[in-house]
Amino acid sequence: MISVVIFELVFLPSLLYALWKGGWSERTAILVLAAAFTATPFVASSYWHPFRHLEVGVFAISCTSFLLLLVIALRSDKFWPLWLVAIQAQVVLSHIAPLFGQQQINSWTYHKANMLWSYLQLFLIAAATWEHQRFWAAKPASRNSGT
Repeated sequence: MISVVIFELVFLPSLLYALWKGGWSERTAILVLAAAFTATPFVASSYWHPFRHLEVGVFAISCTSFLLLLVIALRSDKFWPLWLVAIQAQVVLSHIAPLFGQQQINSWTYHKANMLWSYLQLFLIAAATWEHQRFWAAKPASRNSGT
């Protein structure tokens, strides 16, 4: 429970900052992650004992997020979305890794493997938003819609 509170304390400022100051890449990426983070508890097998086996619903959300982030990366003129896609690939791999080894996995390990990548994604989007803001602050005369 405390890990959820800590995550929300990191997620909400990142979300607001990217929506307020980010370009279309930052805003779209944070909305994809926000949808994934919001939907995940609803598809986990059990609220009290999730991540005891392959979470098919969470895996589907992770794969969908991967594909959406890949589209953002391919359409963006920035490099950082490729890093975000790579991190999301690690999230997807953390779901399927138990299929190649031990069938009964430690739920704490499975859950934390997914959660730790999420923190890195939030940090990356916040840093990209800061860089976007800094770039446009240096060029006020050529400012457009924030692309």
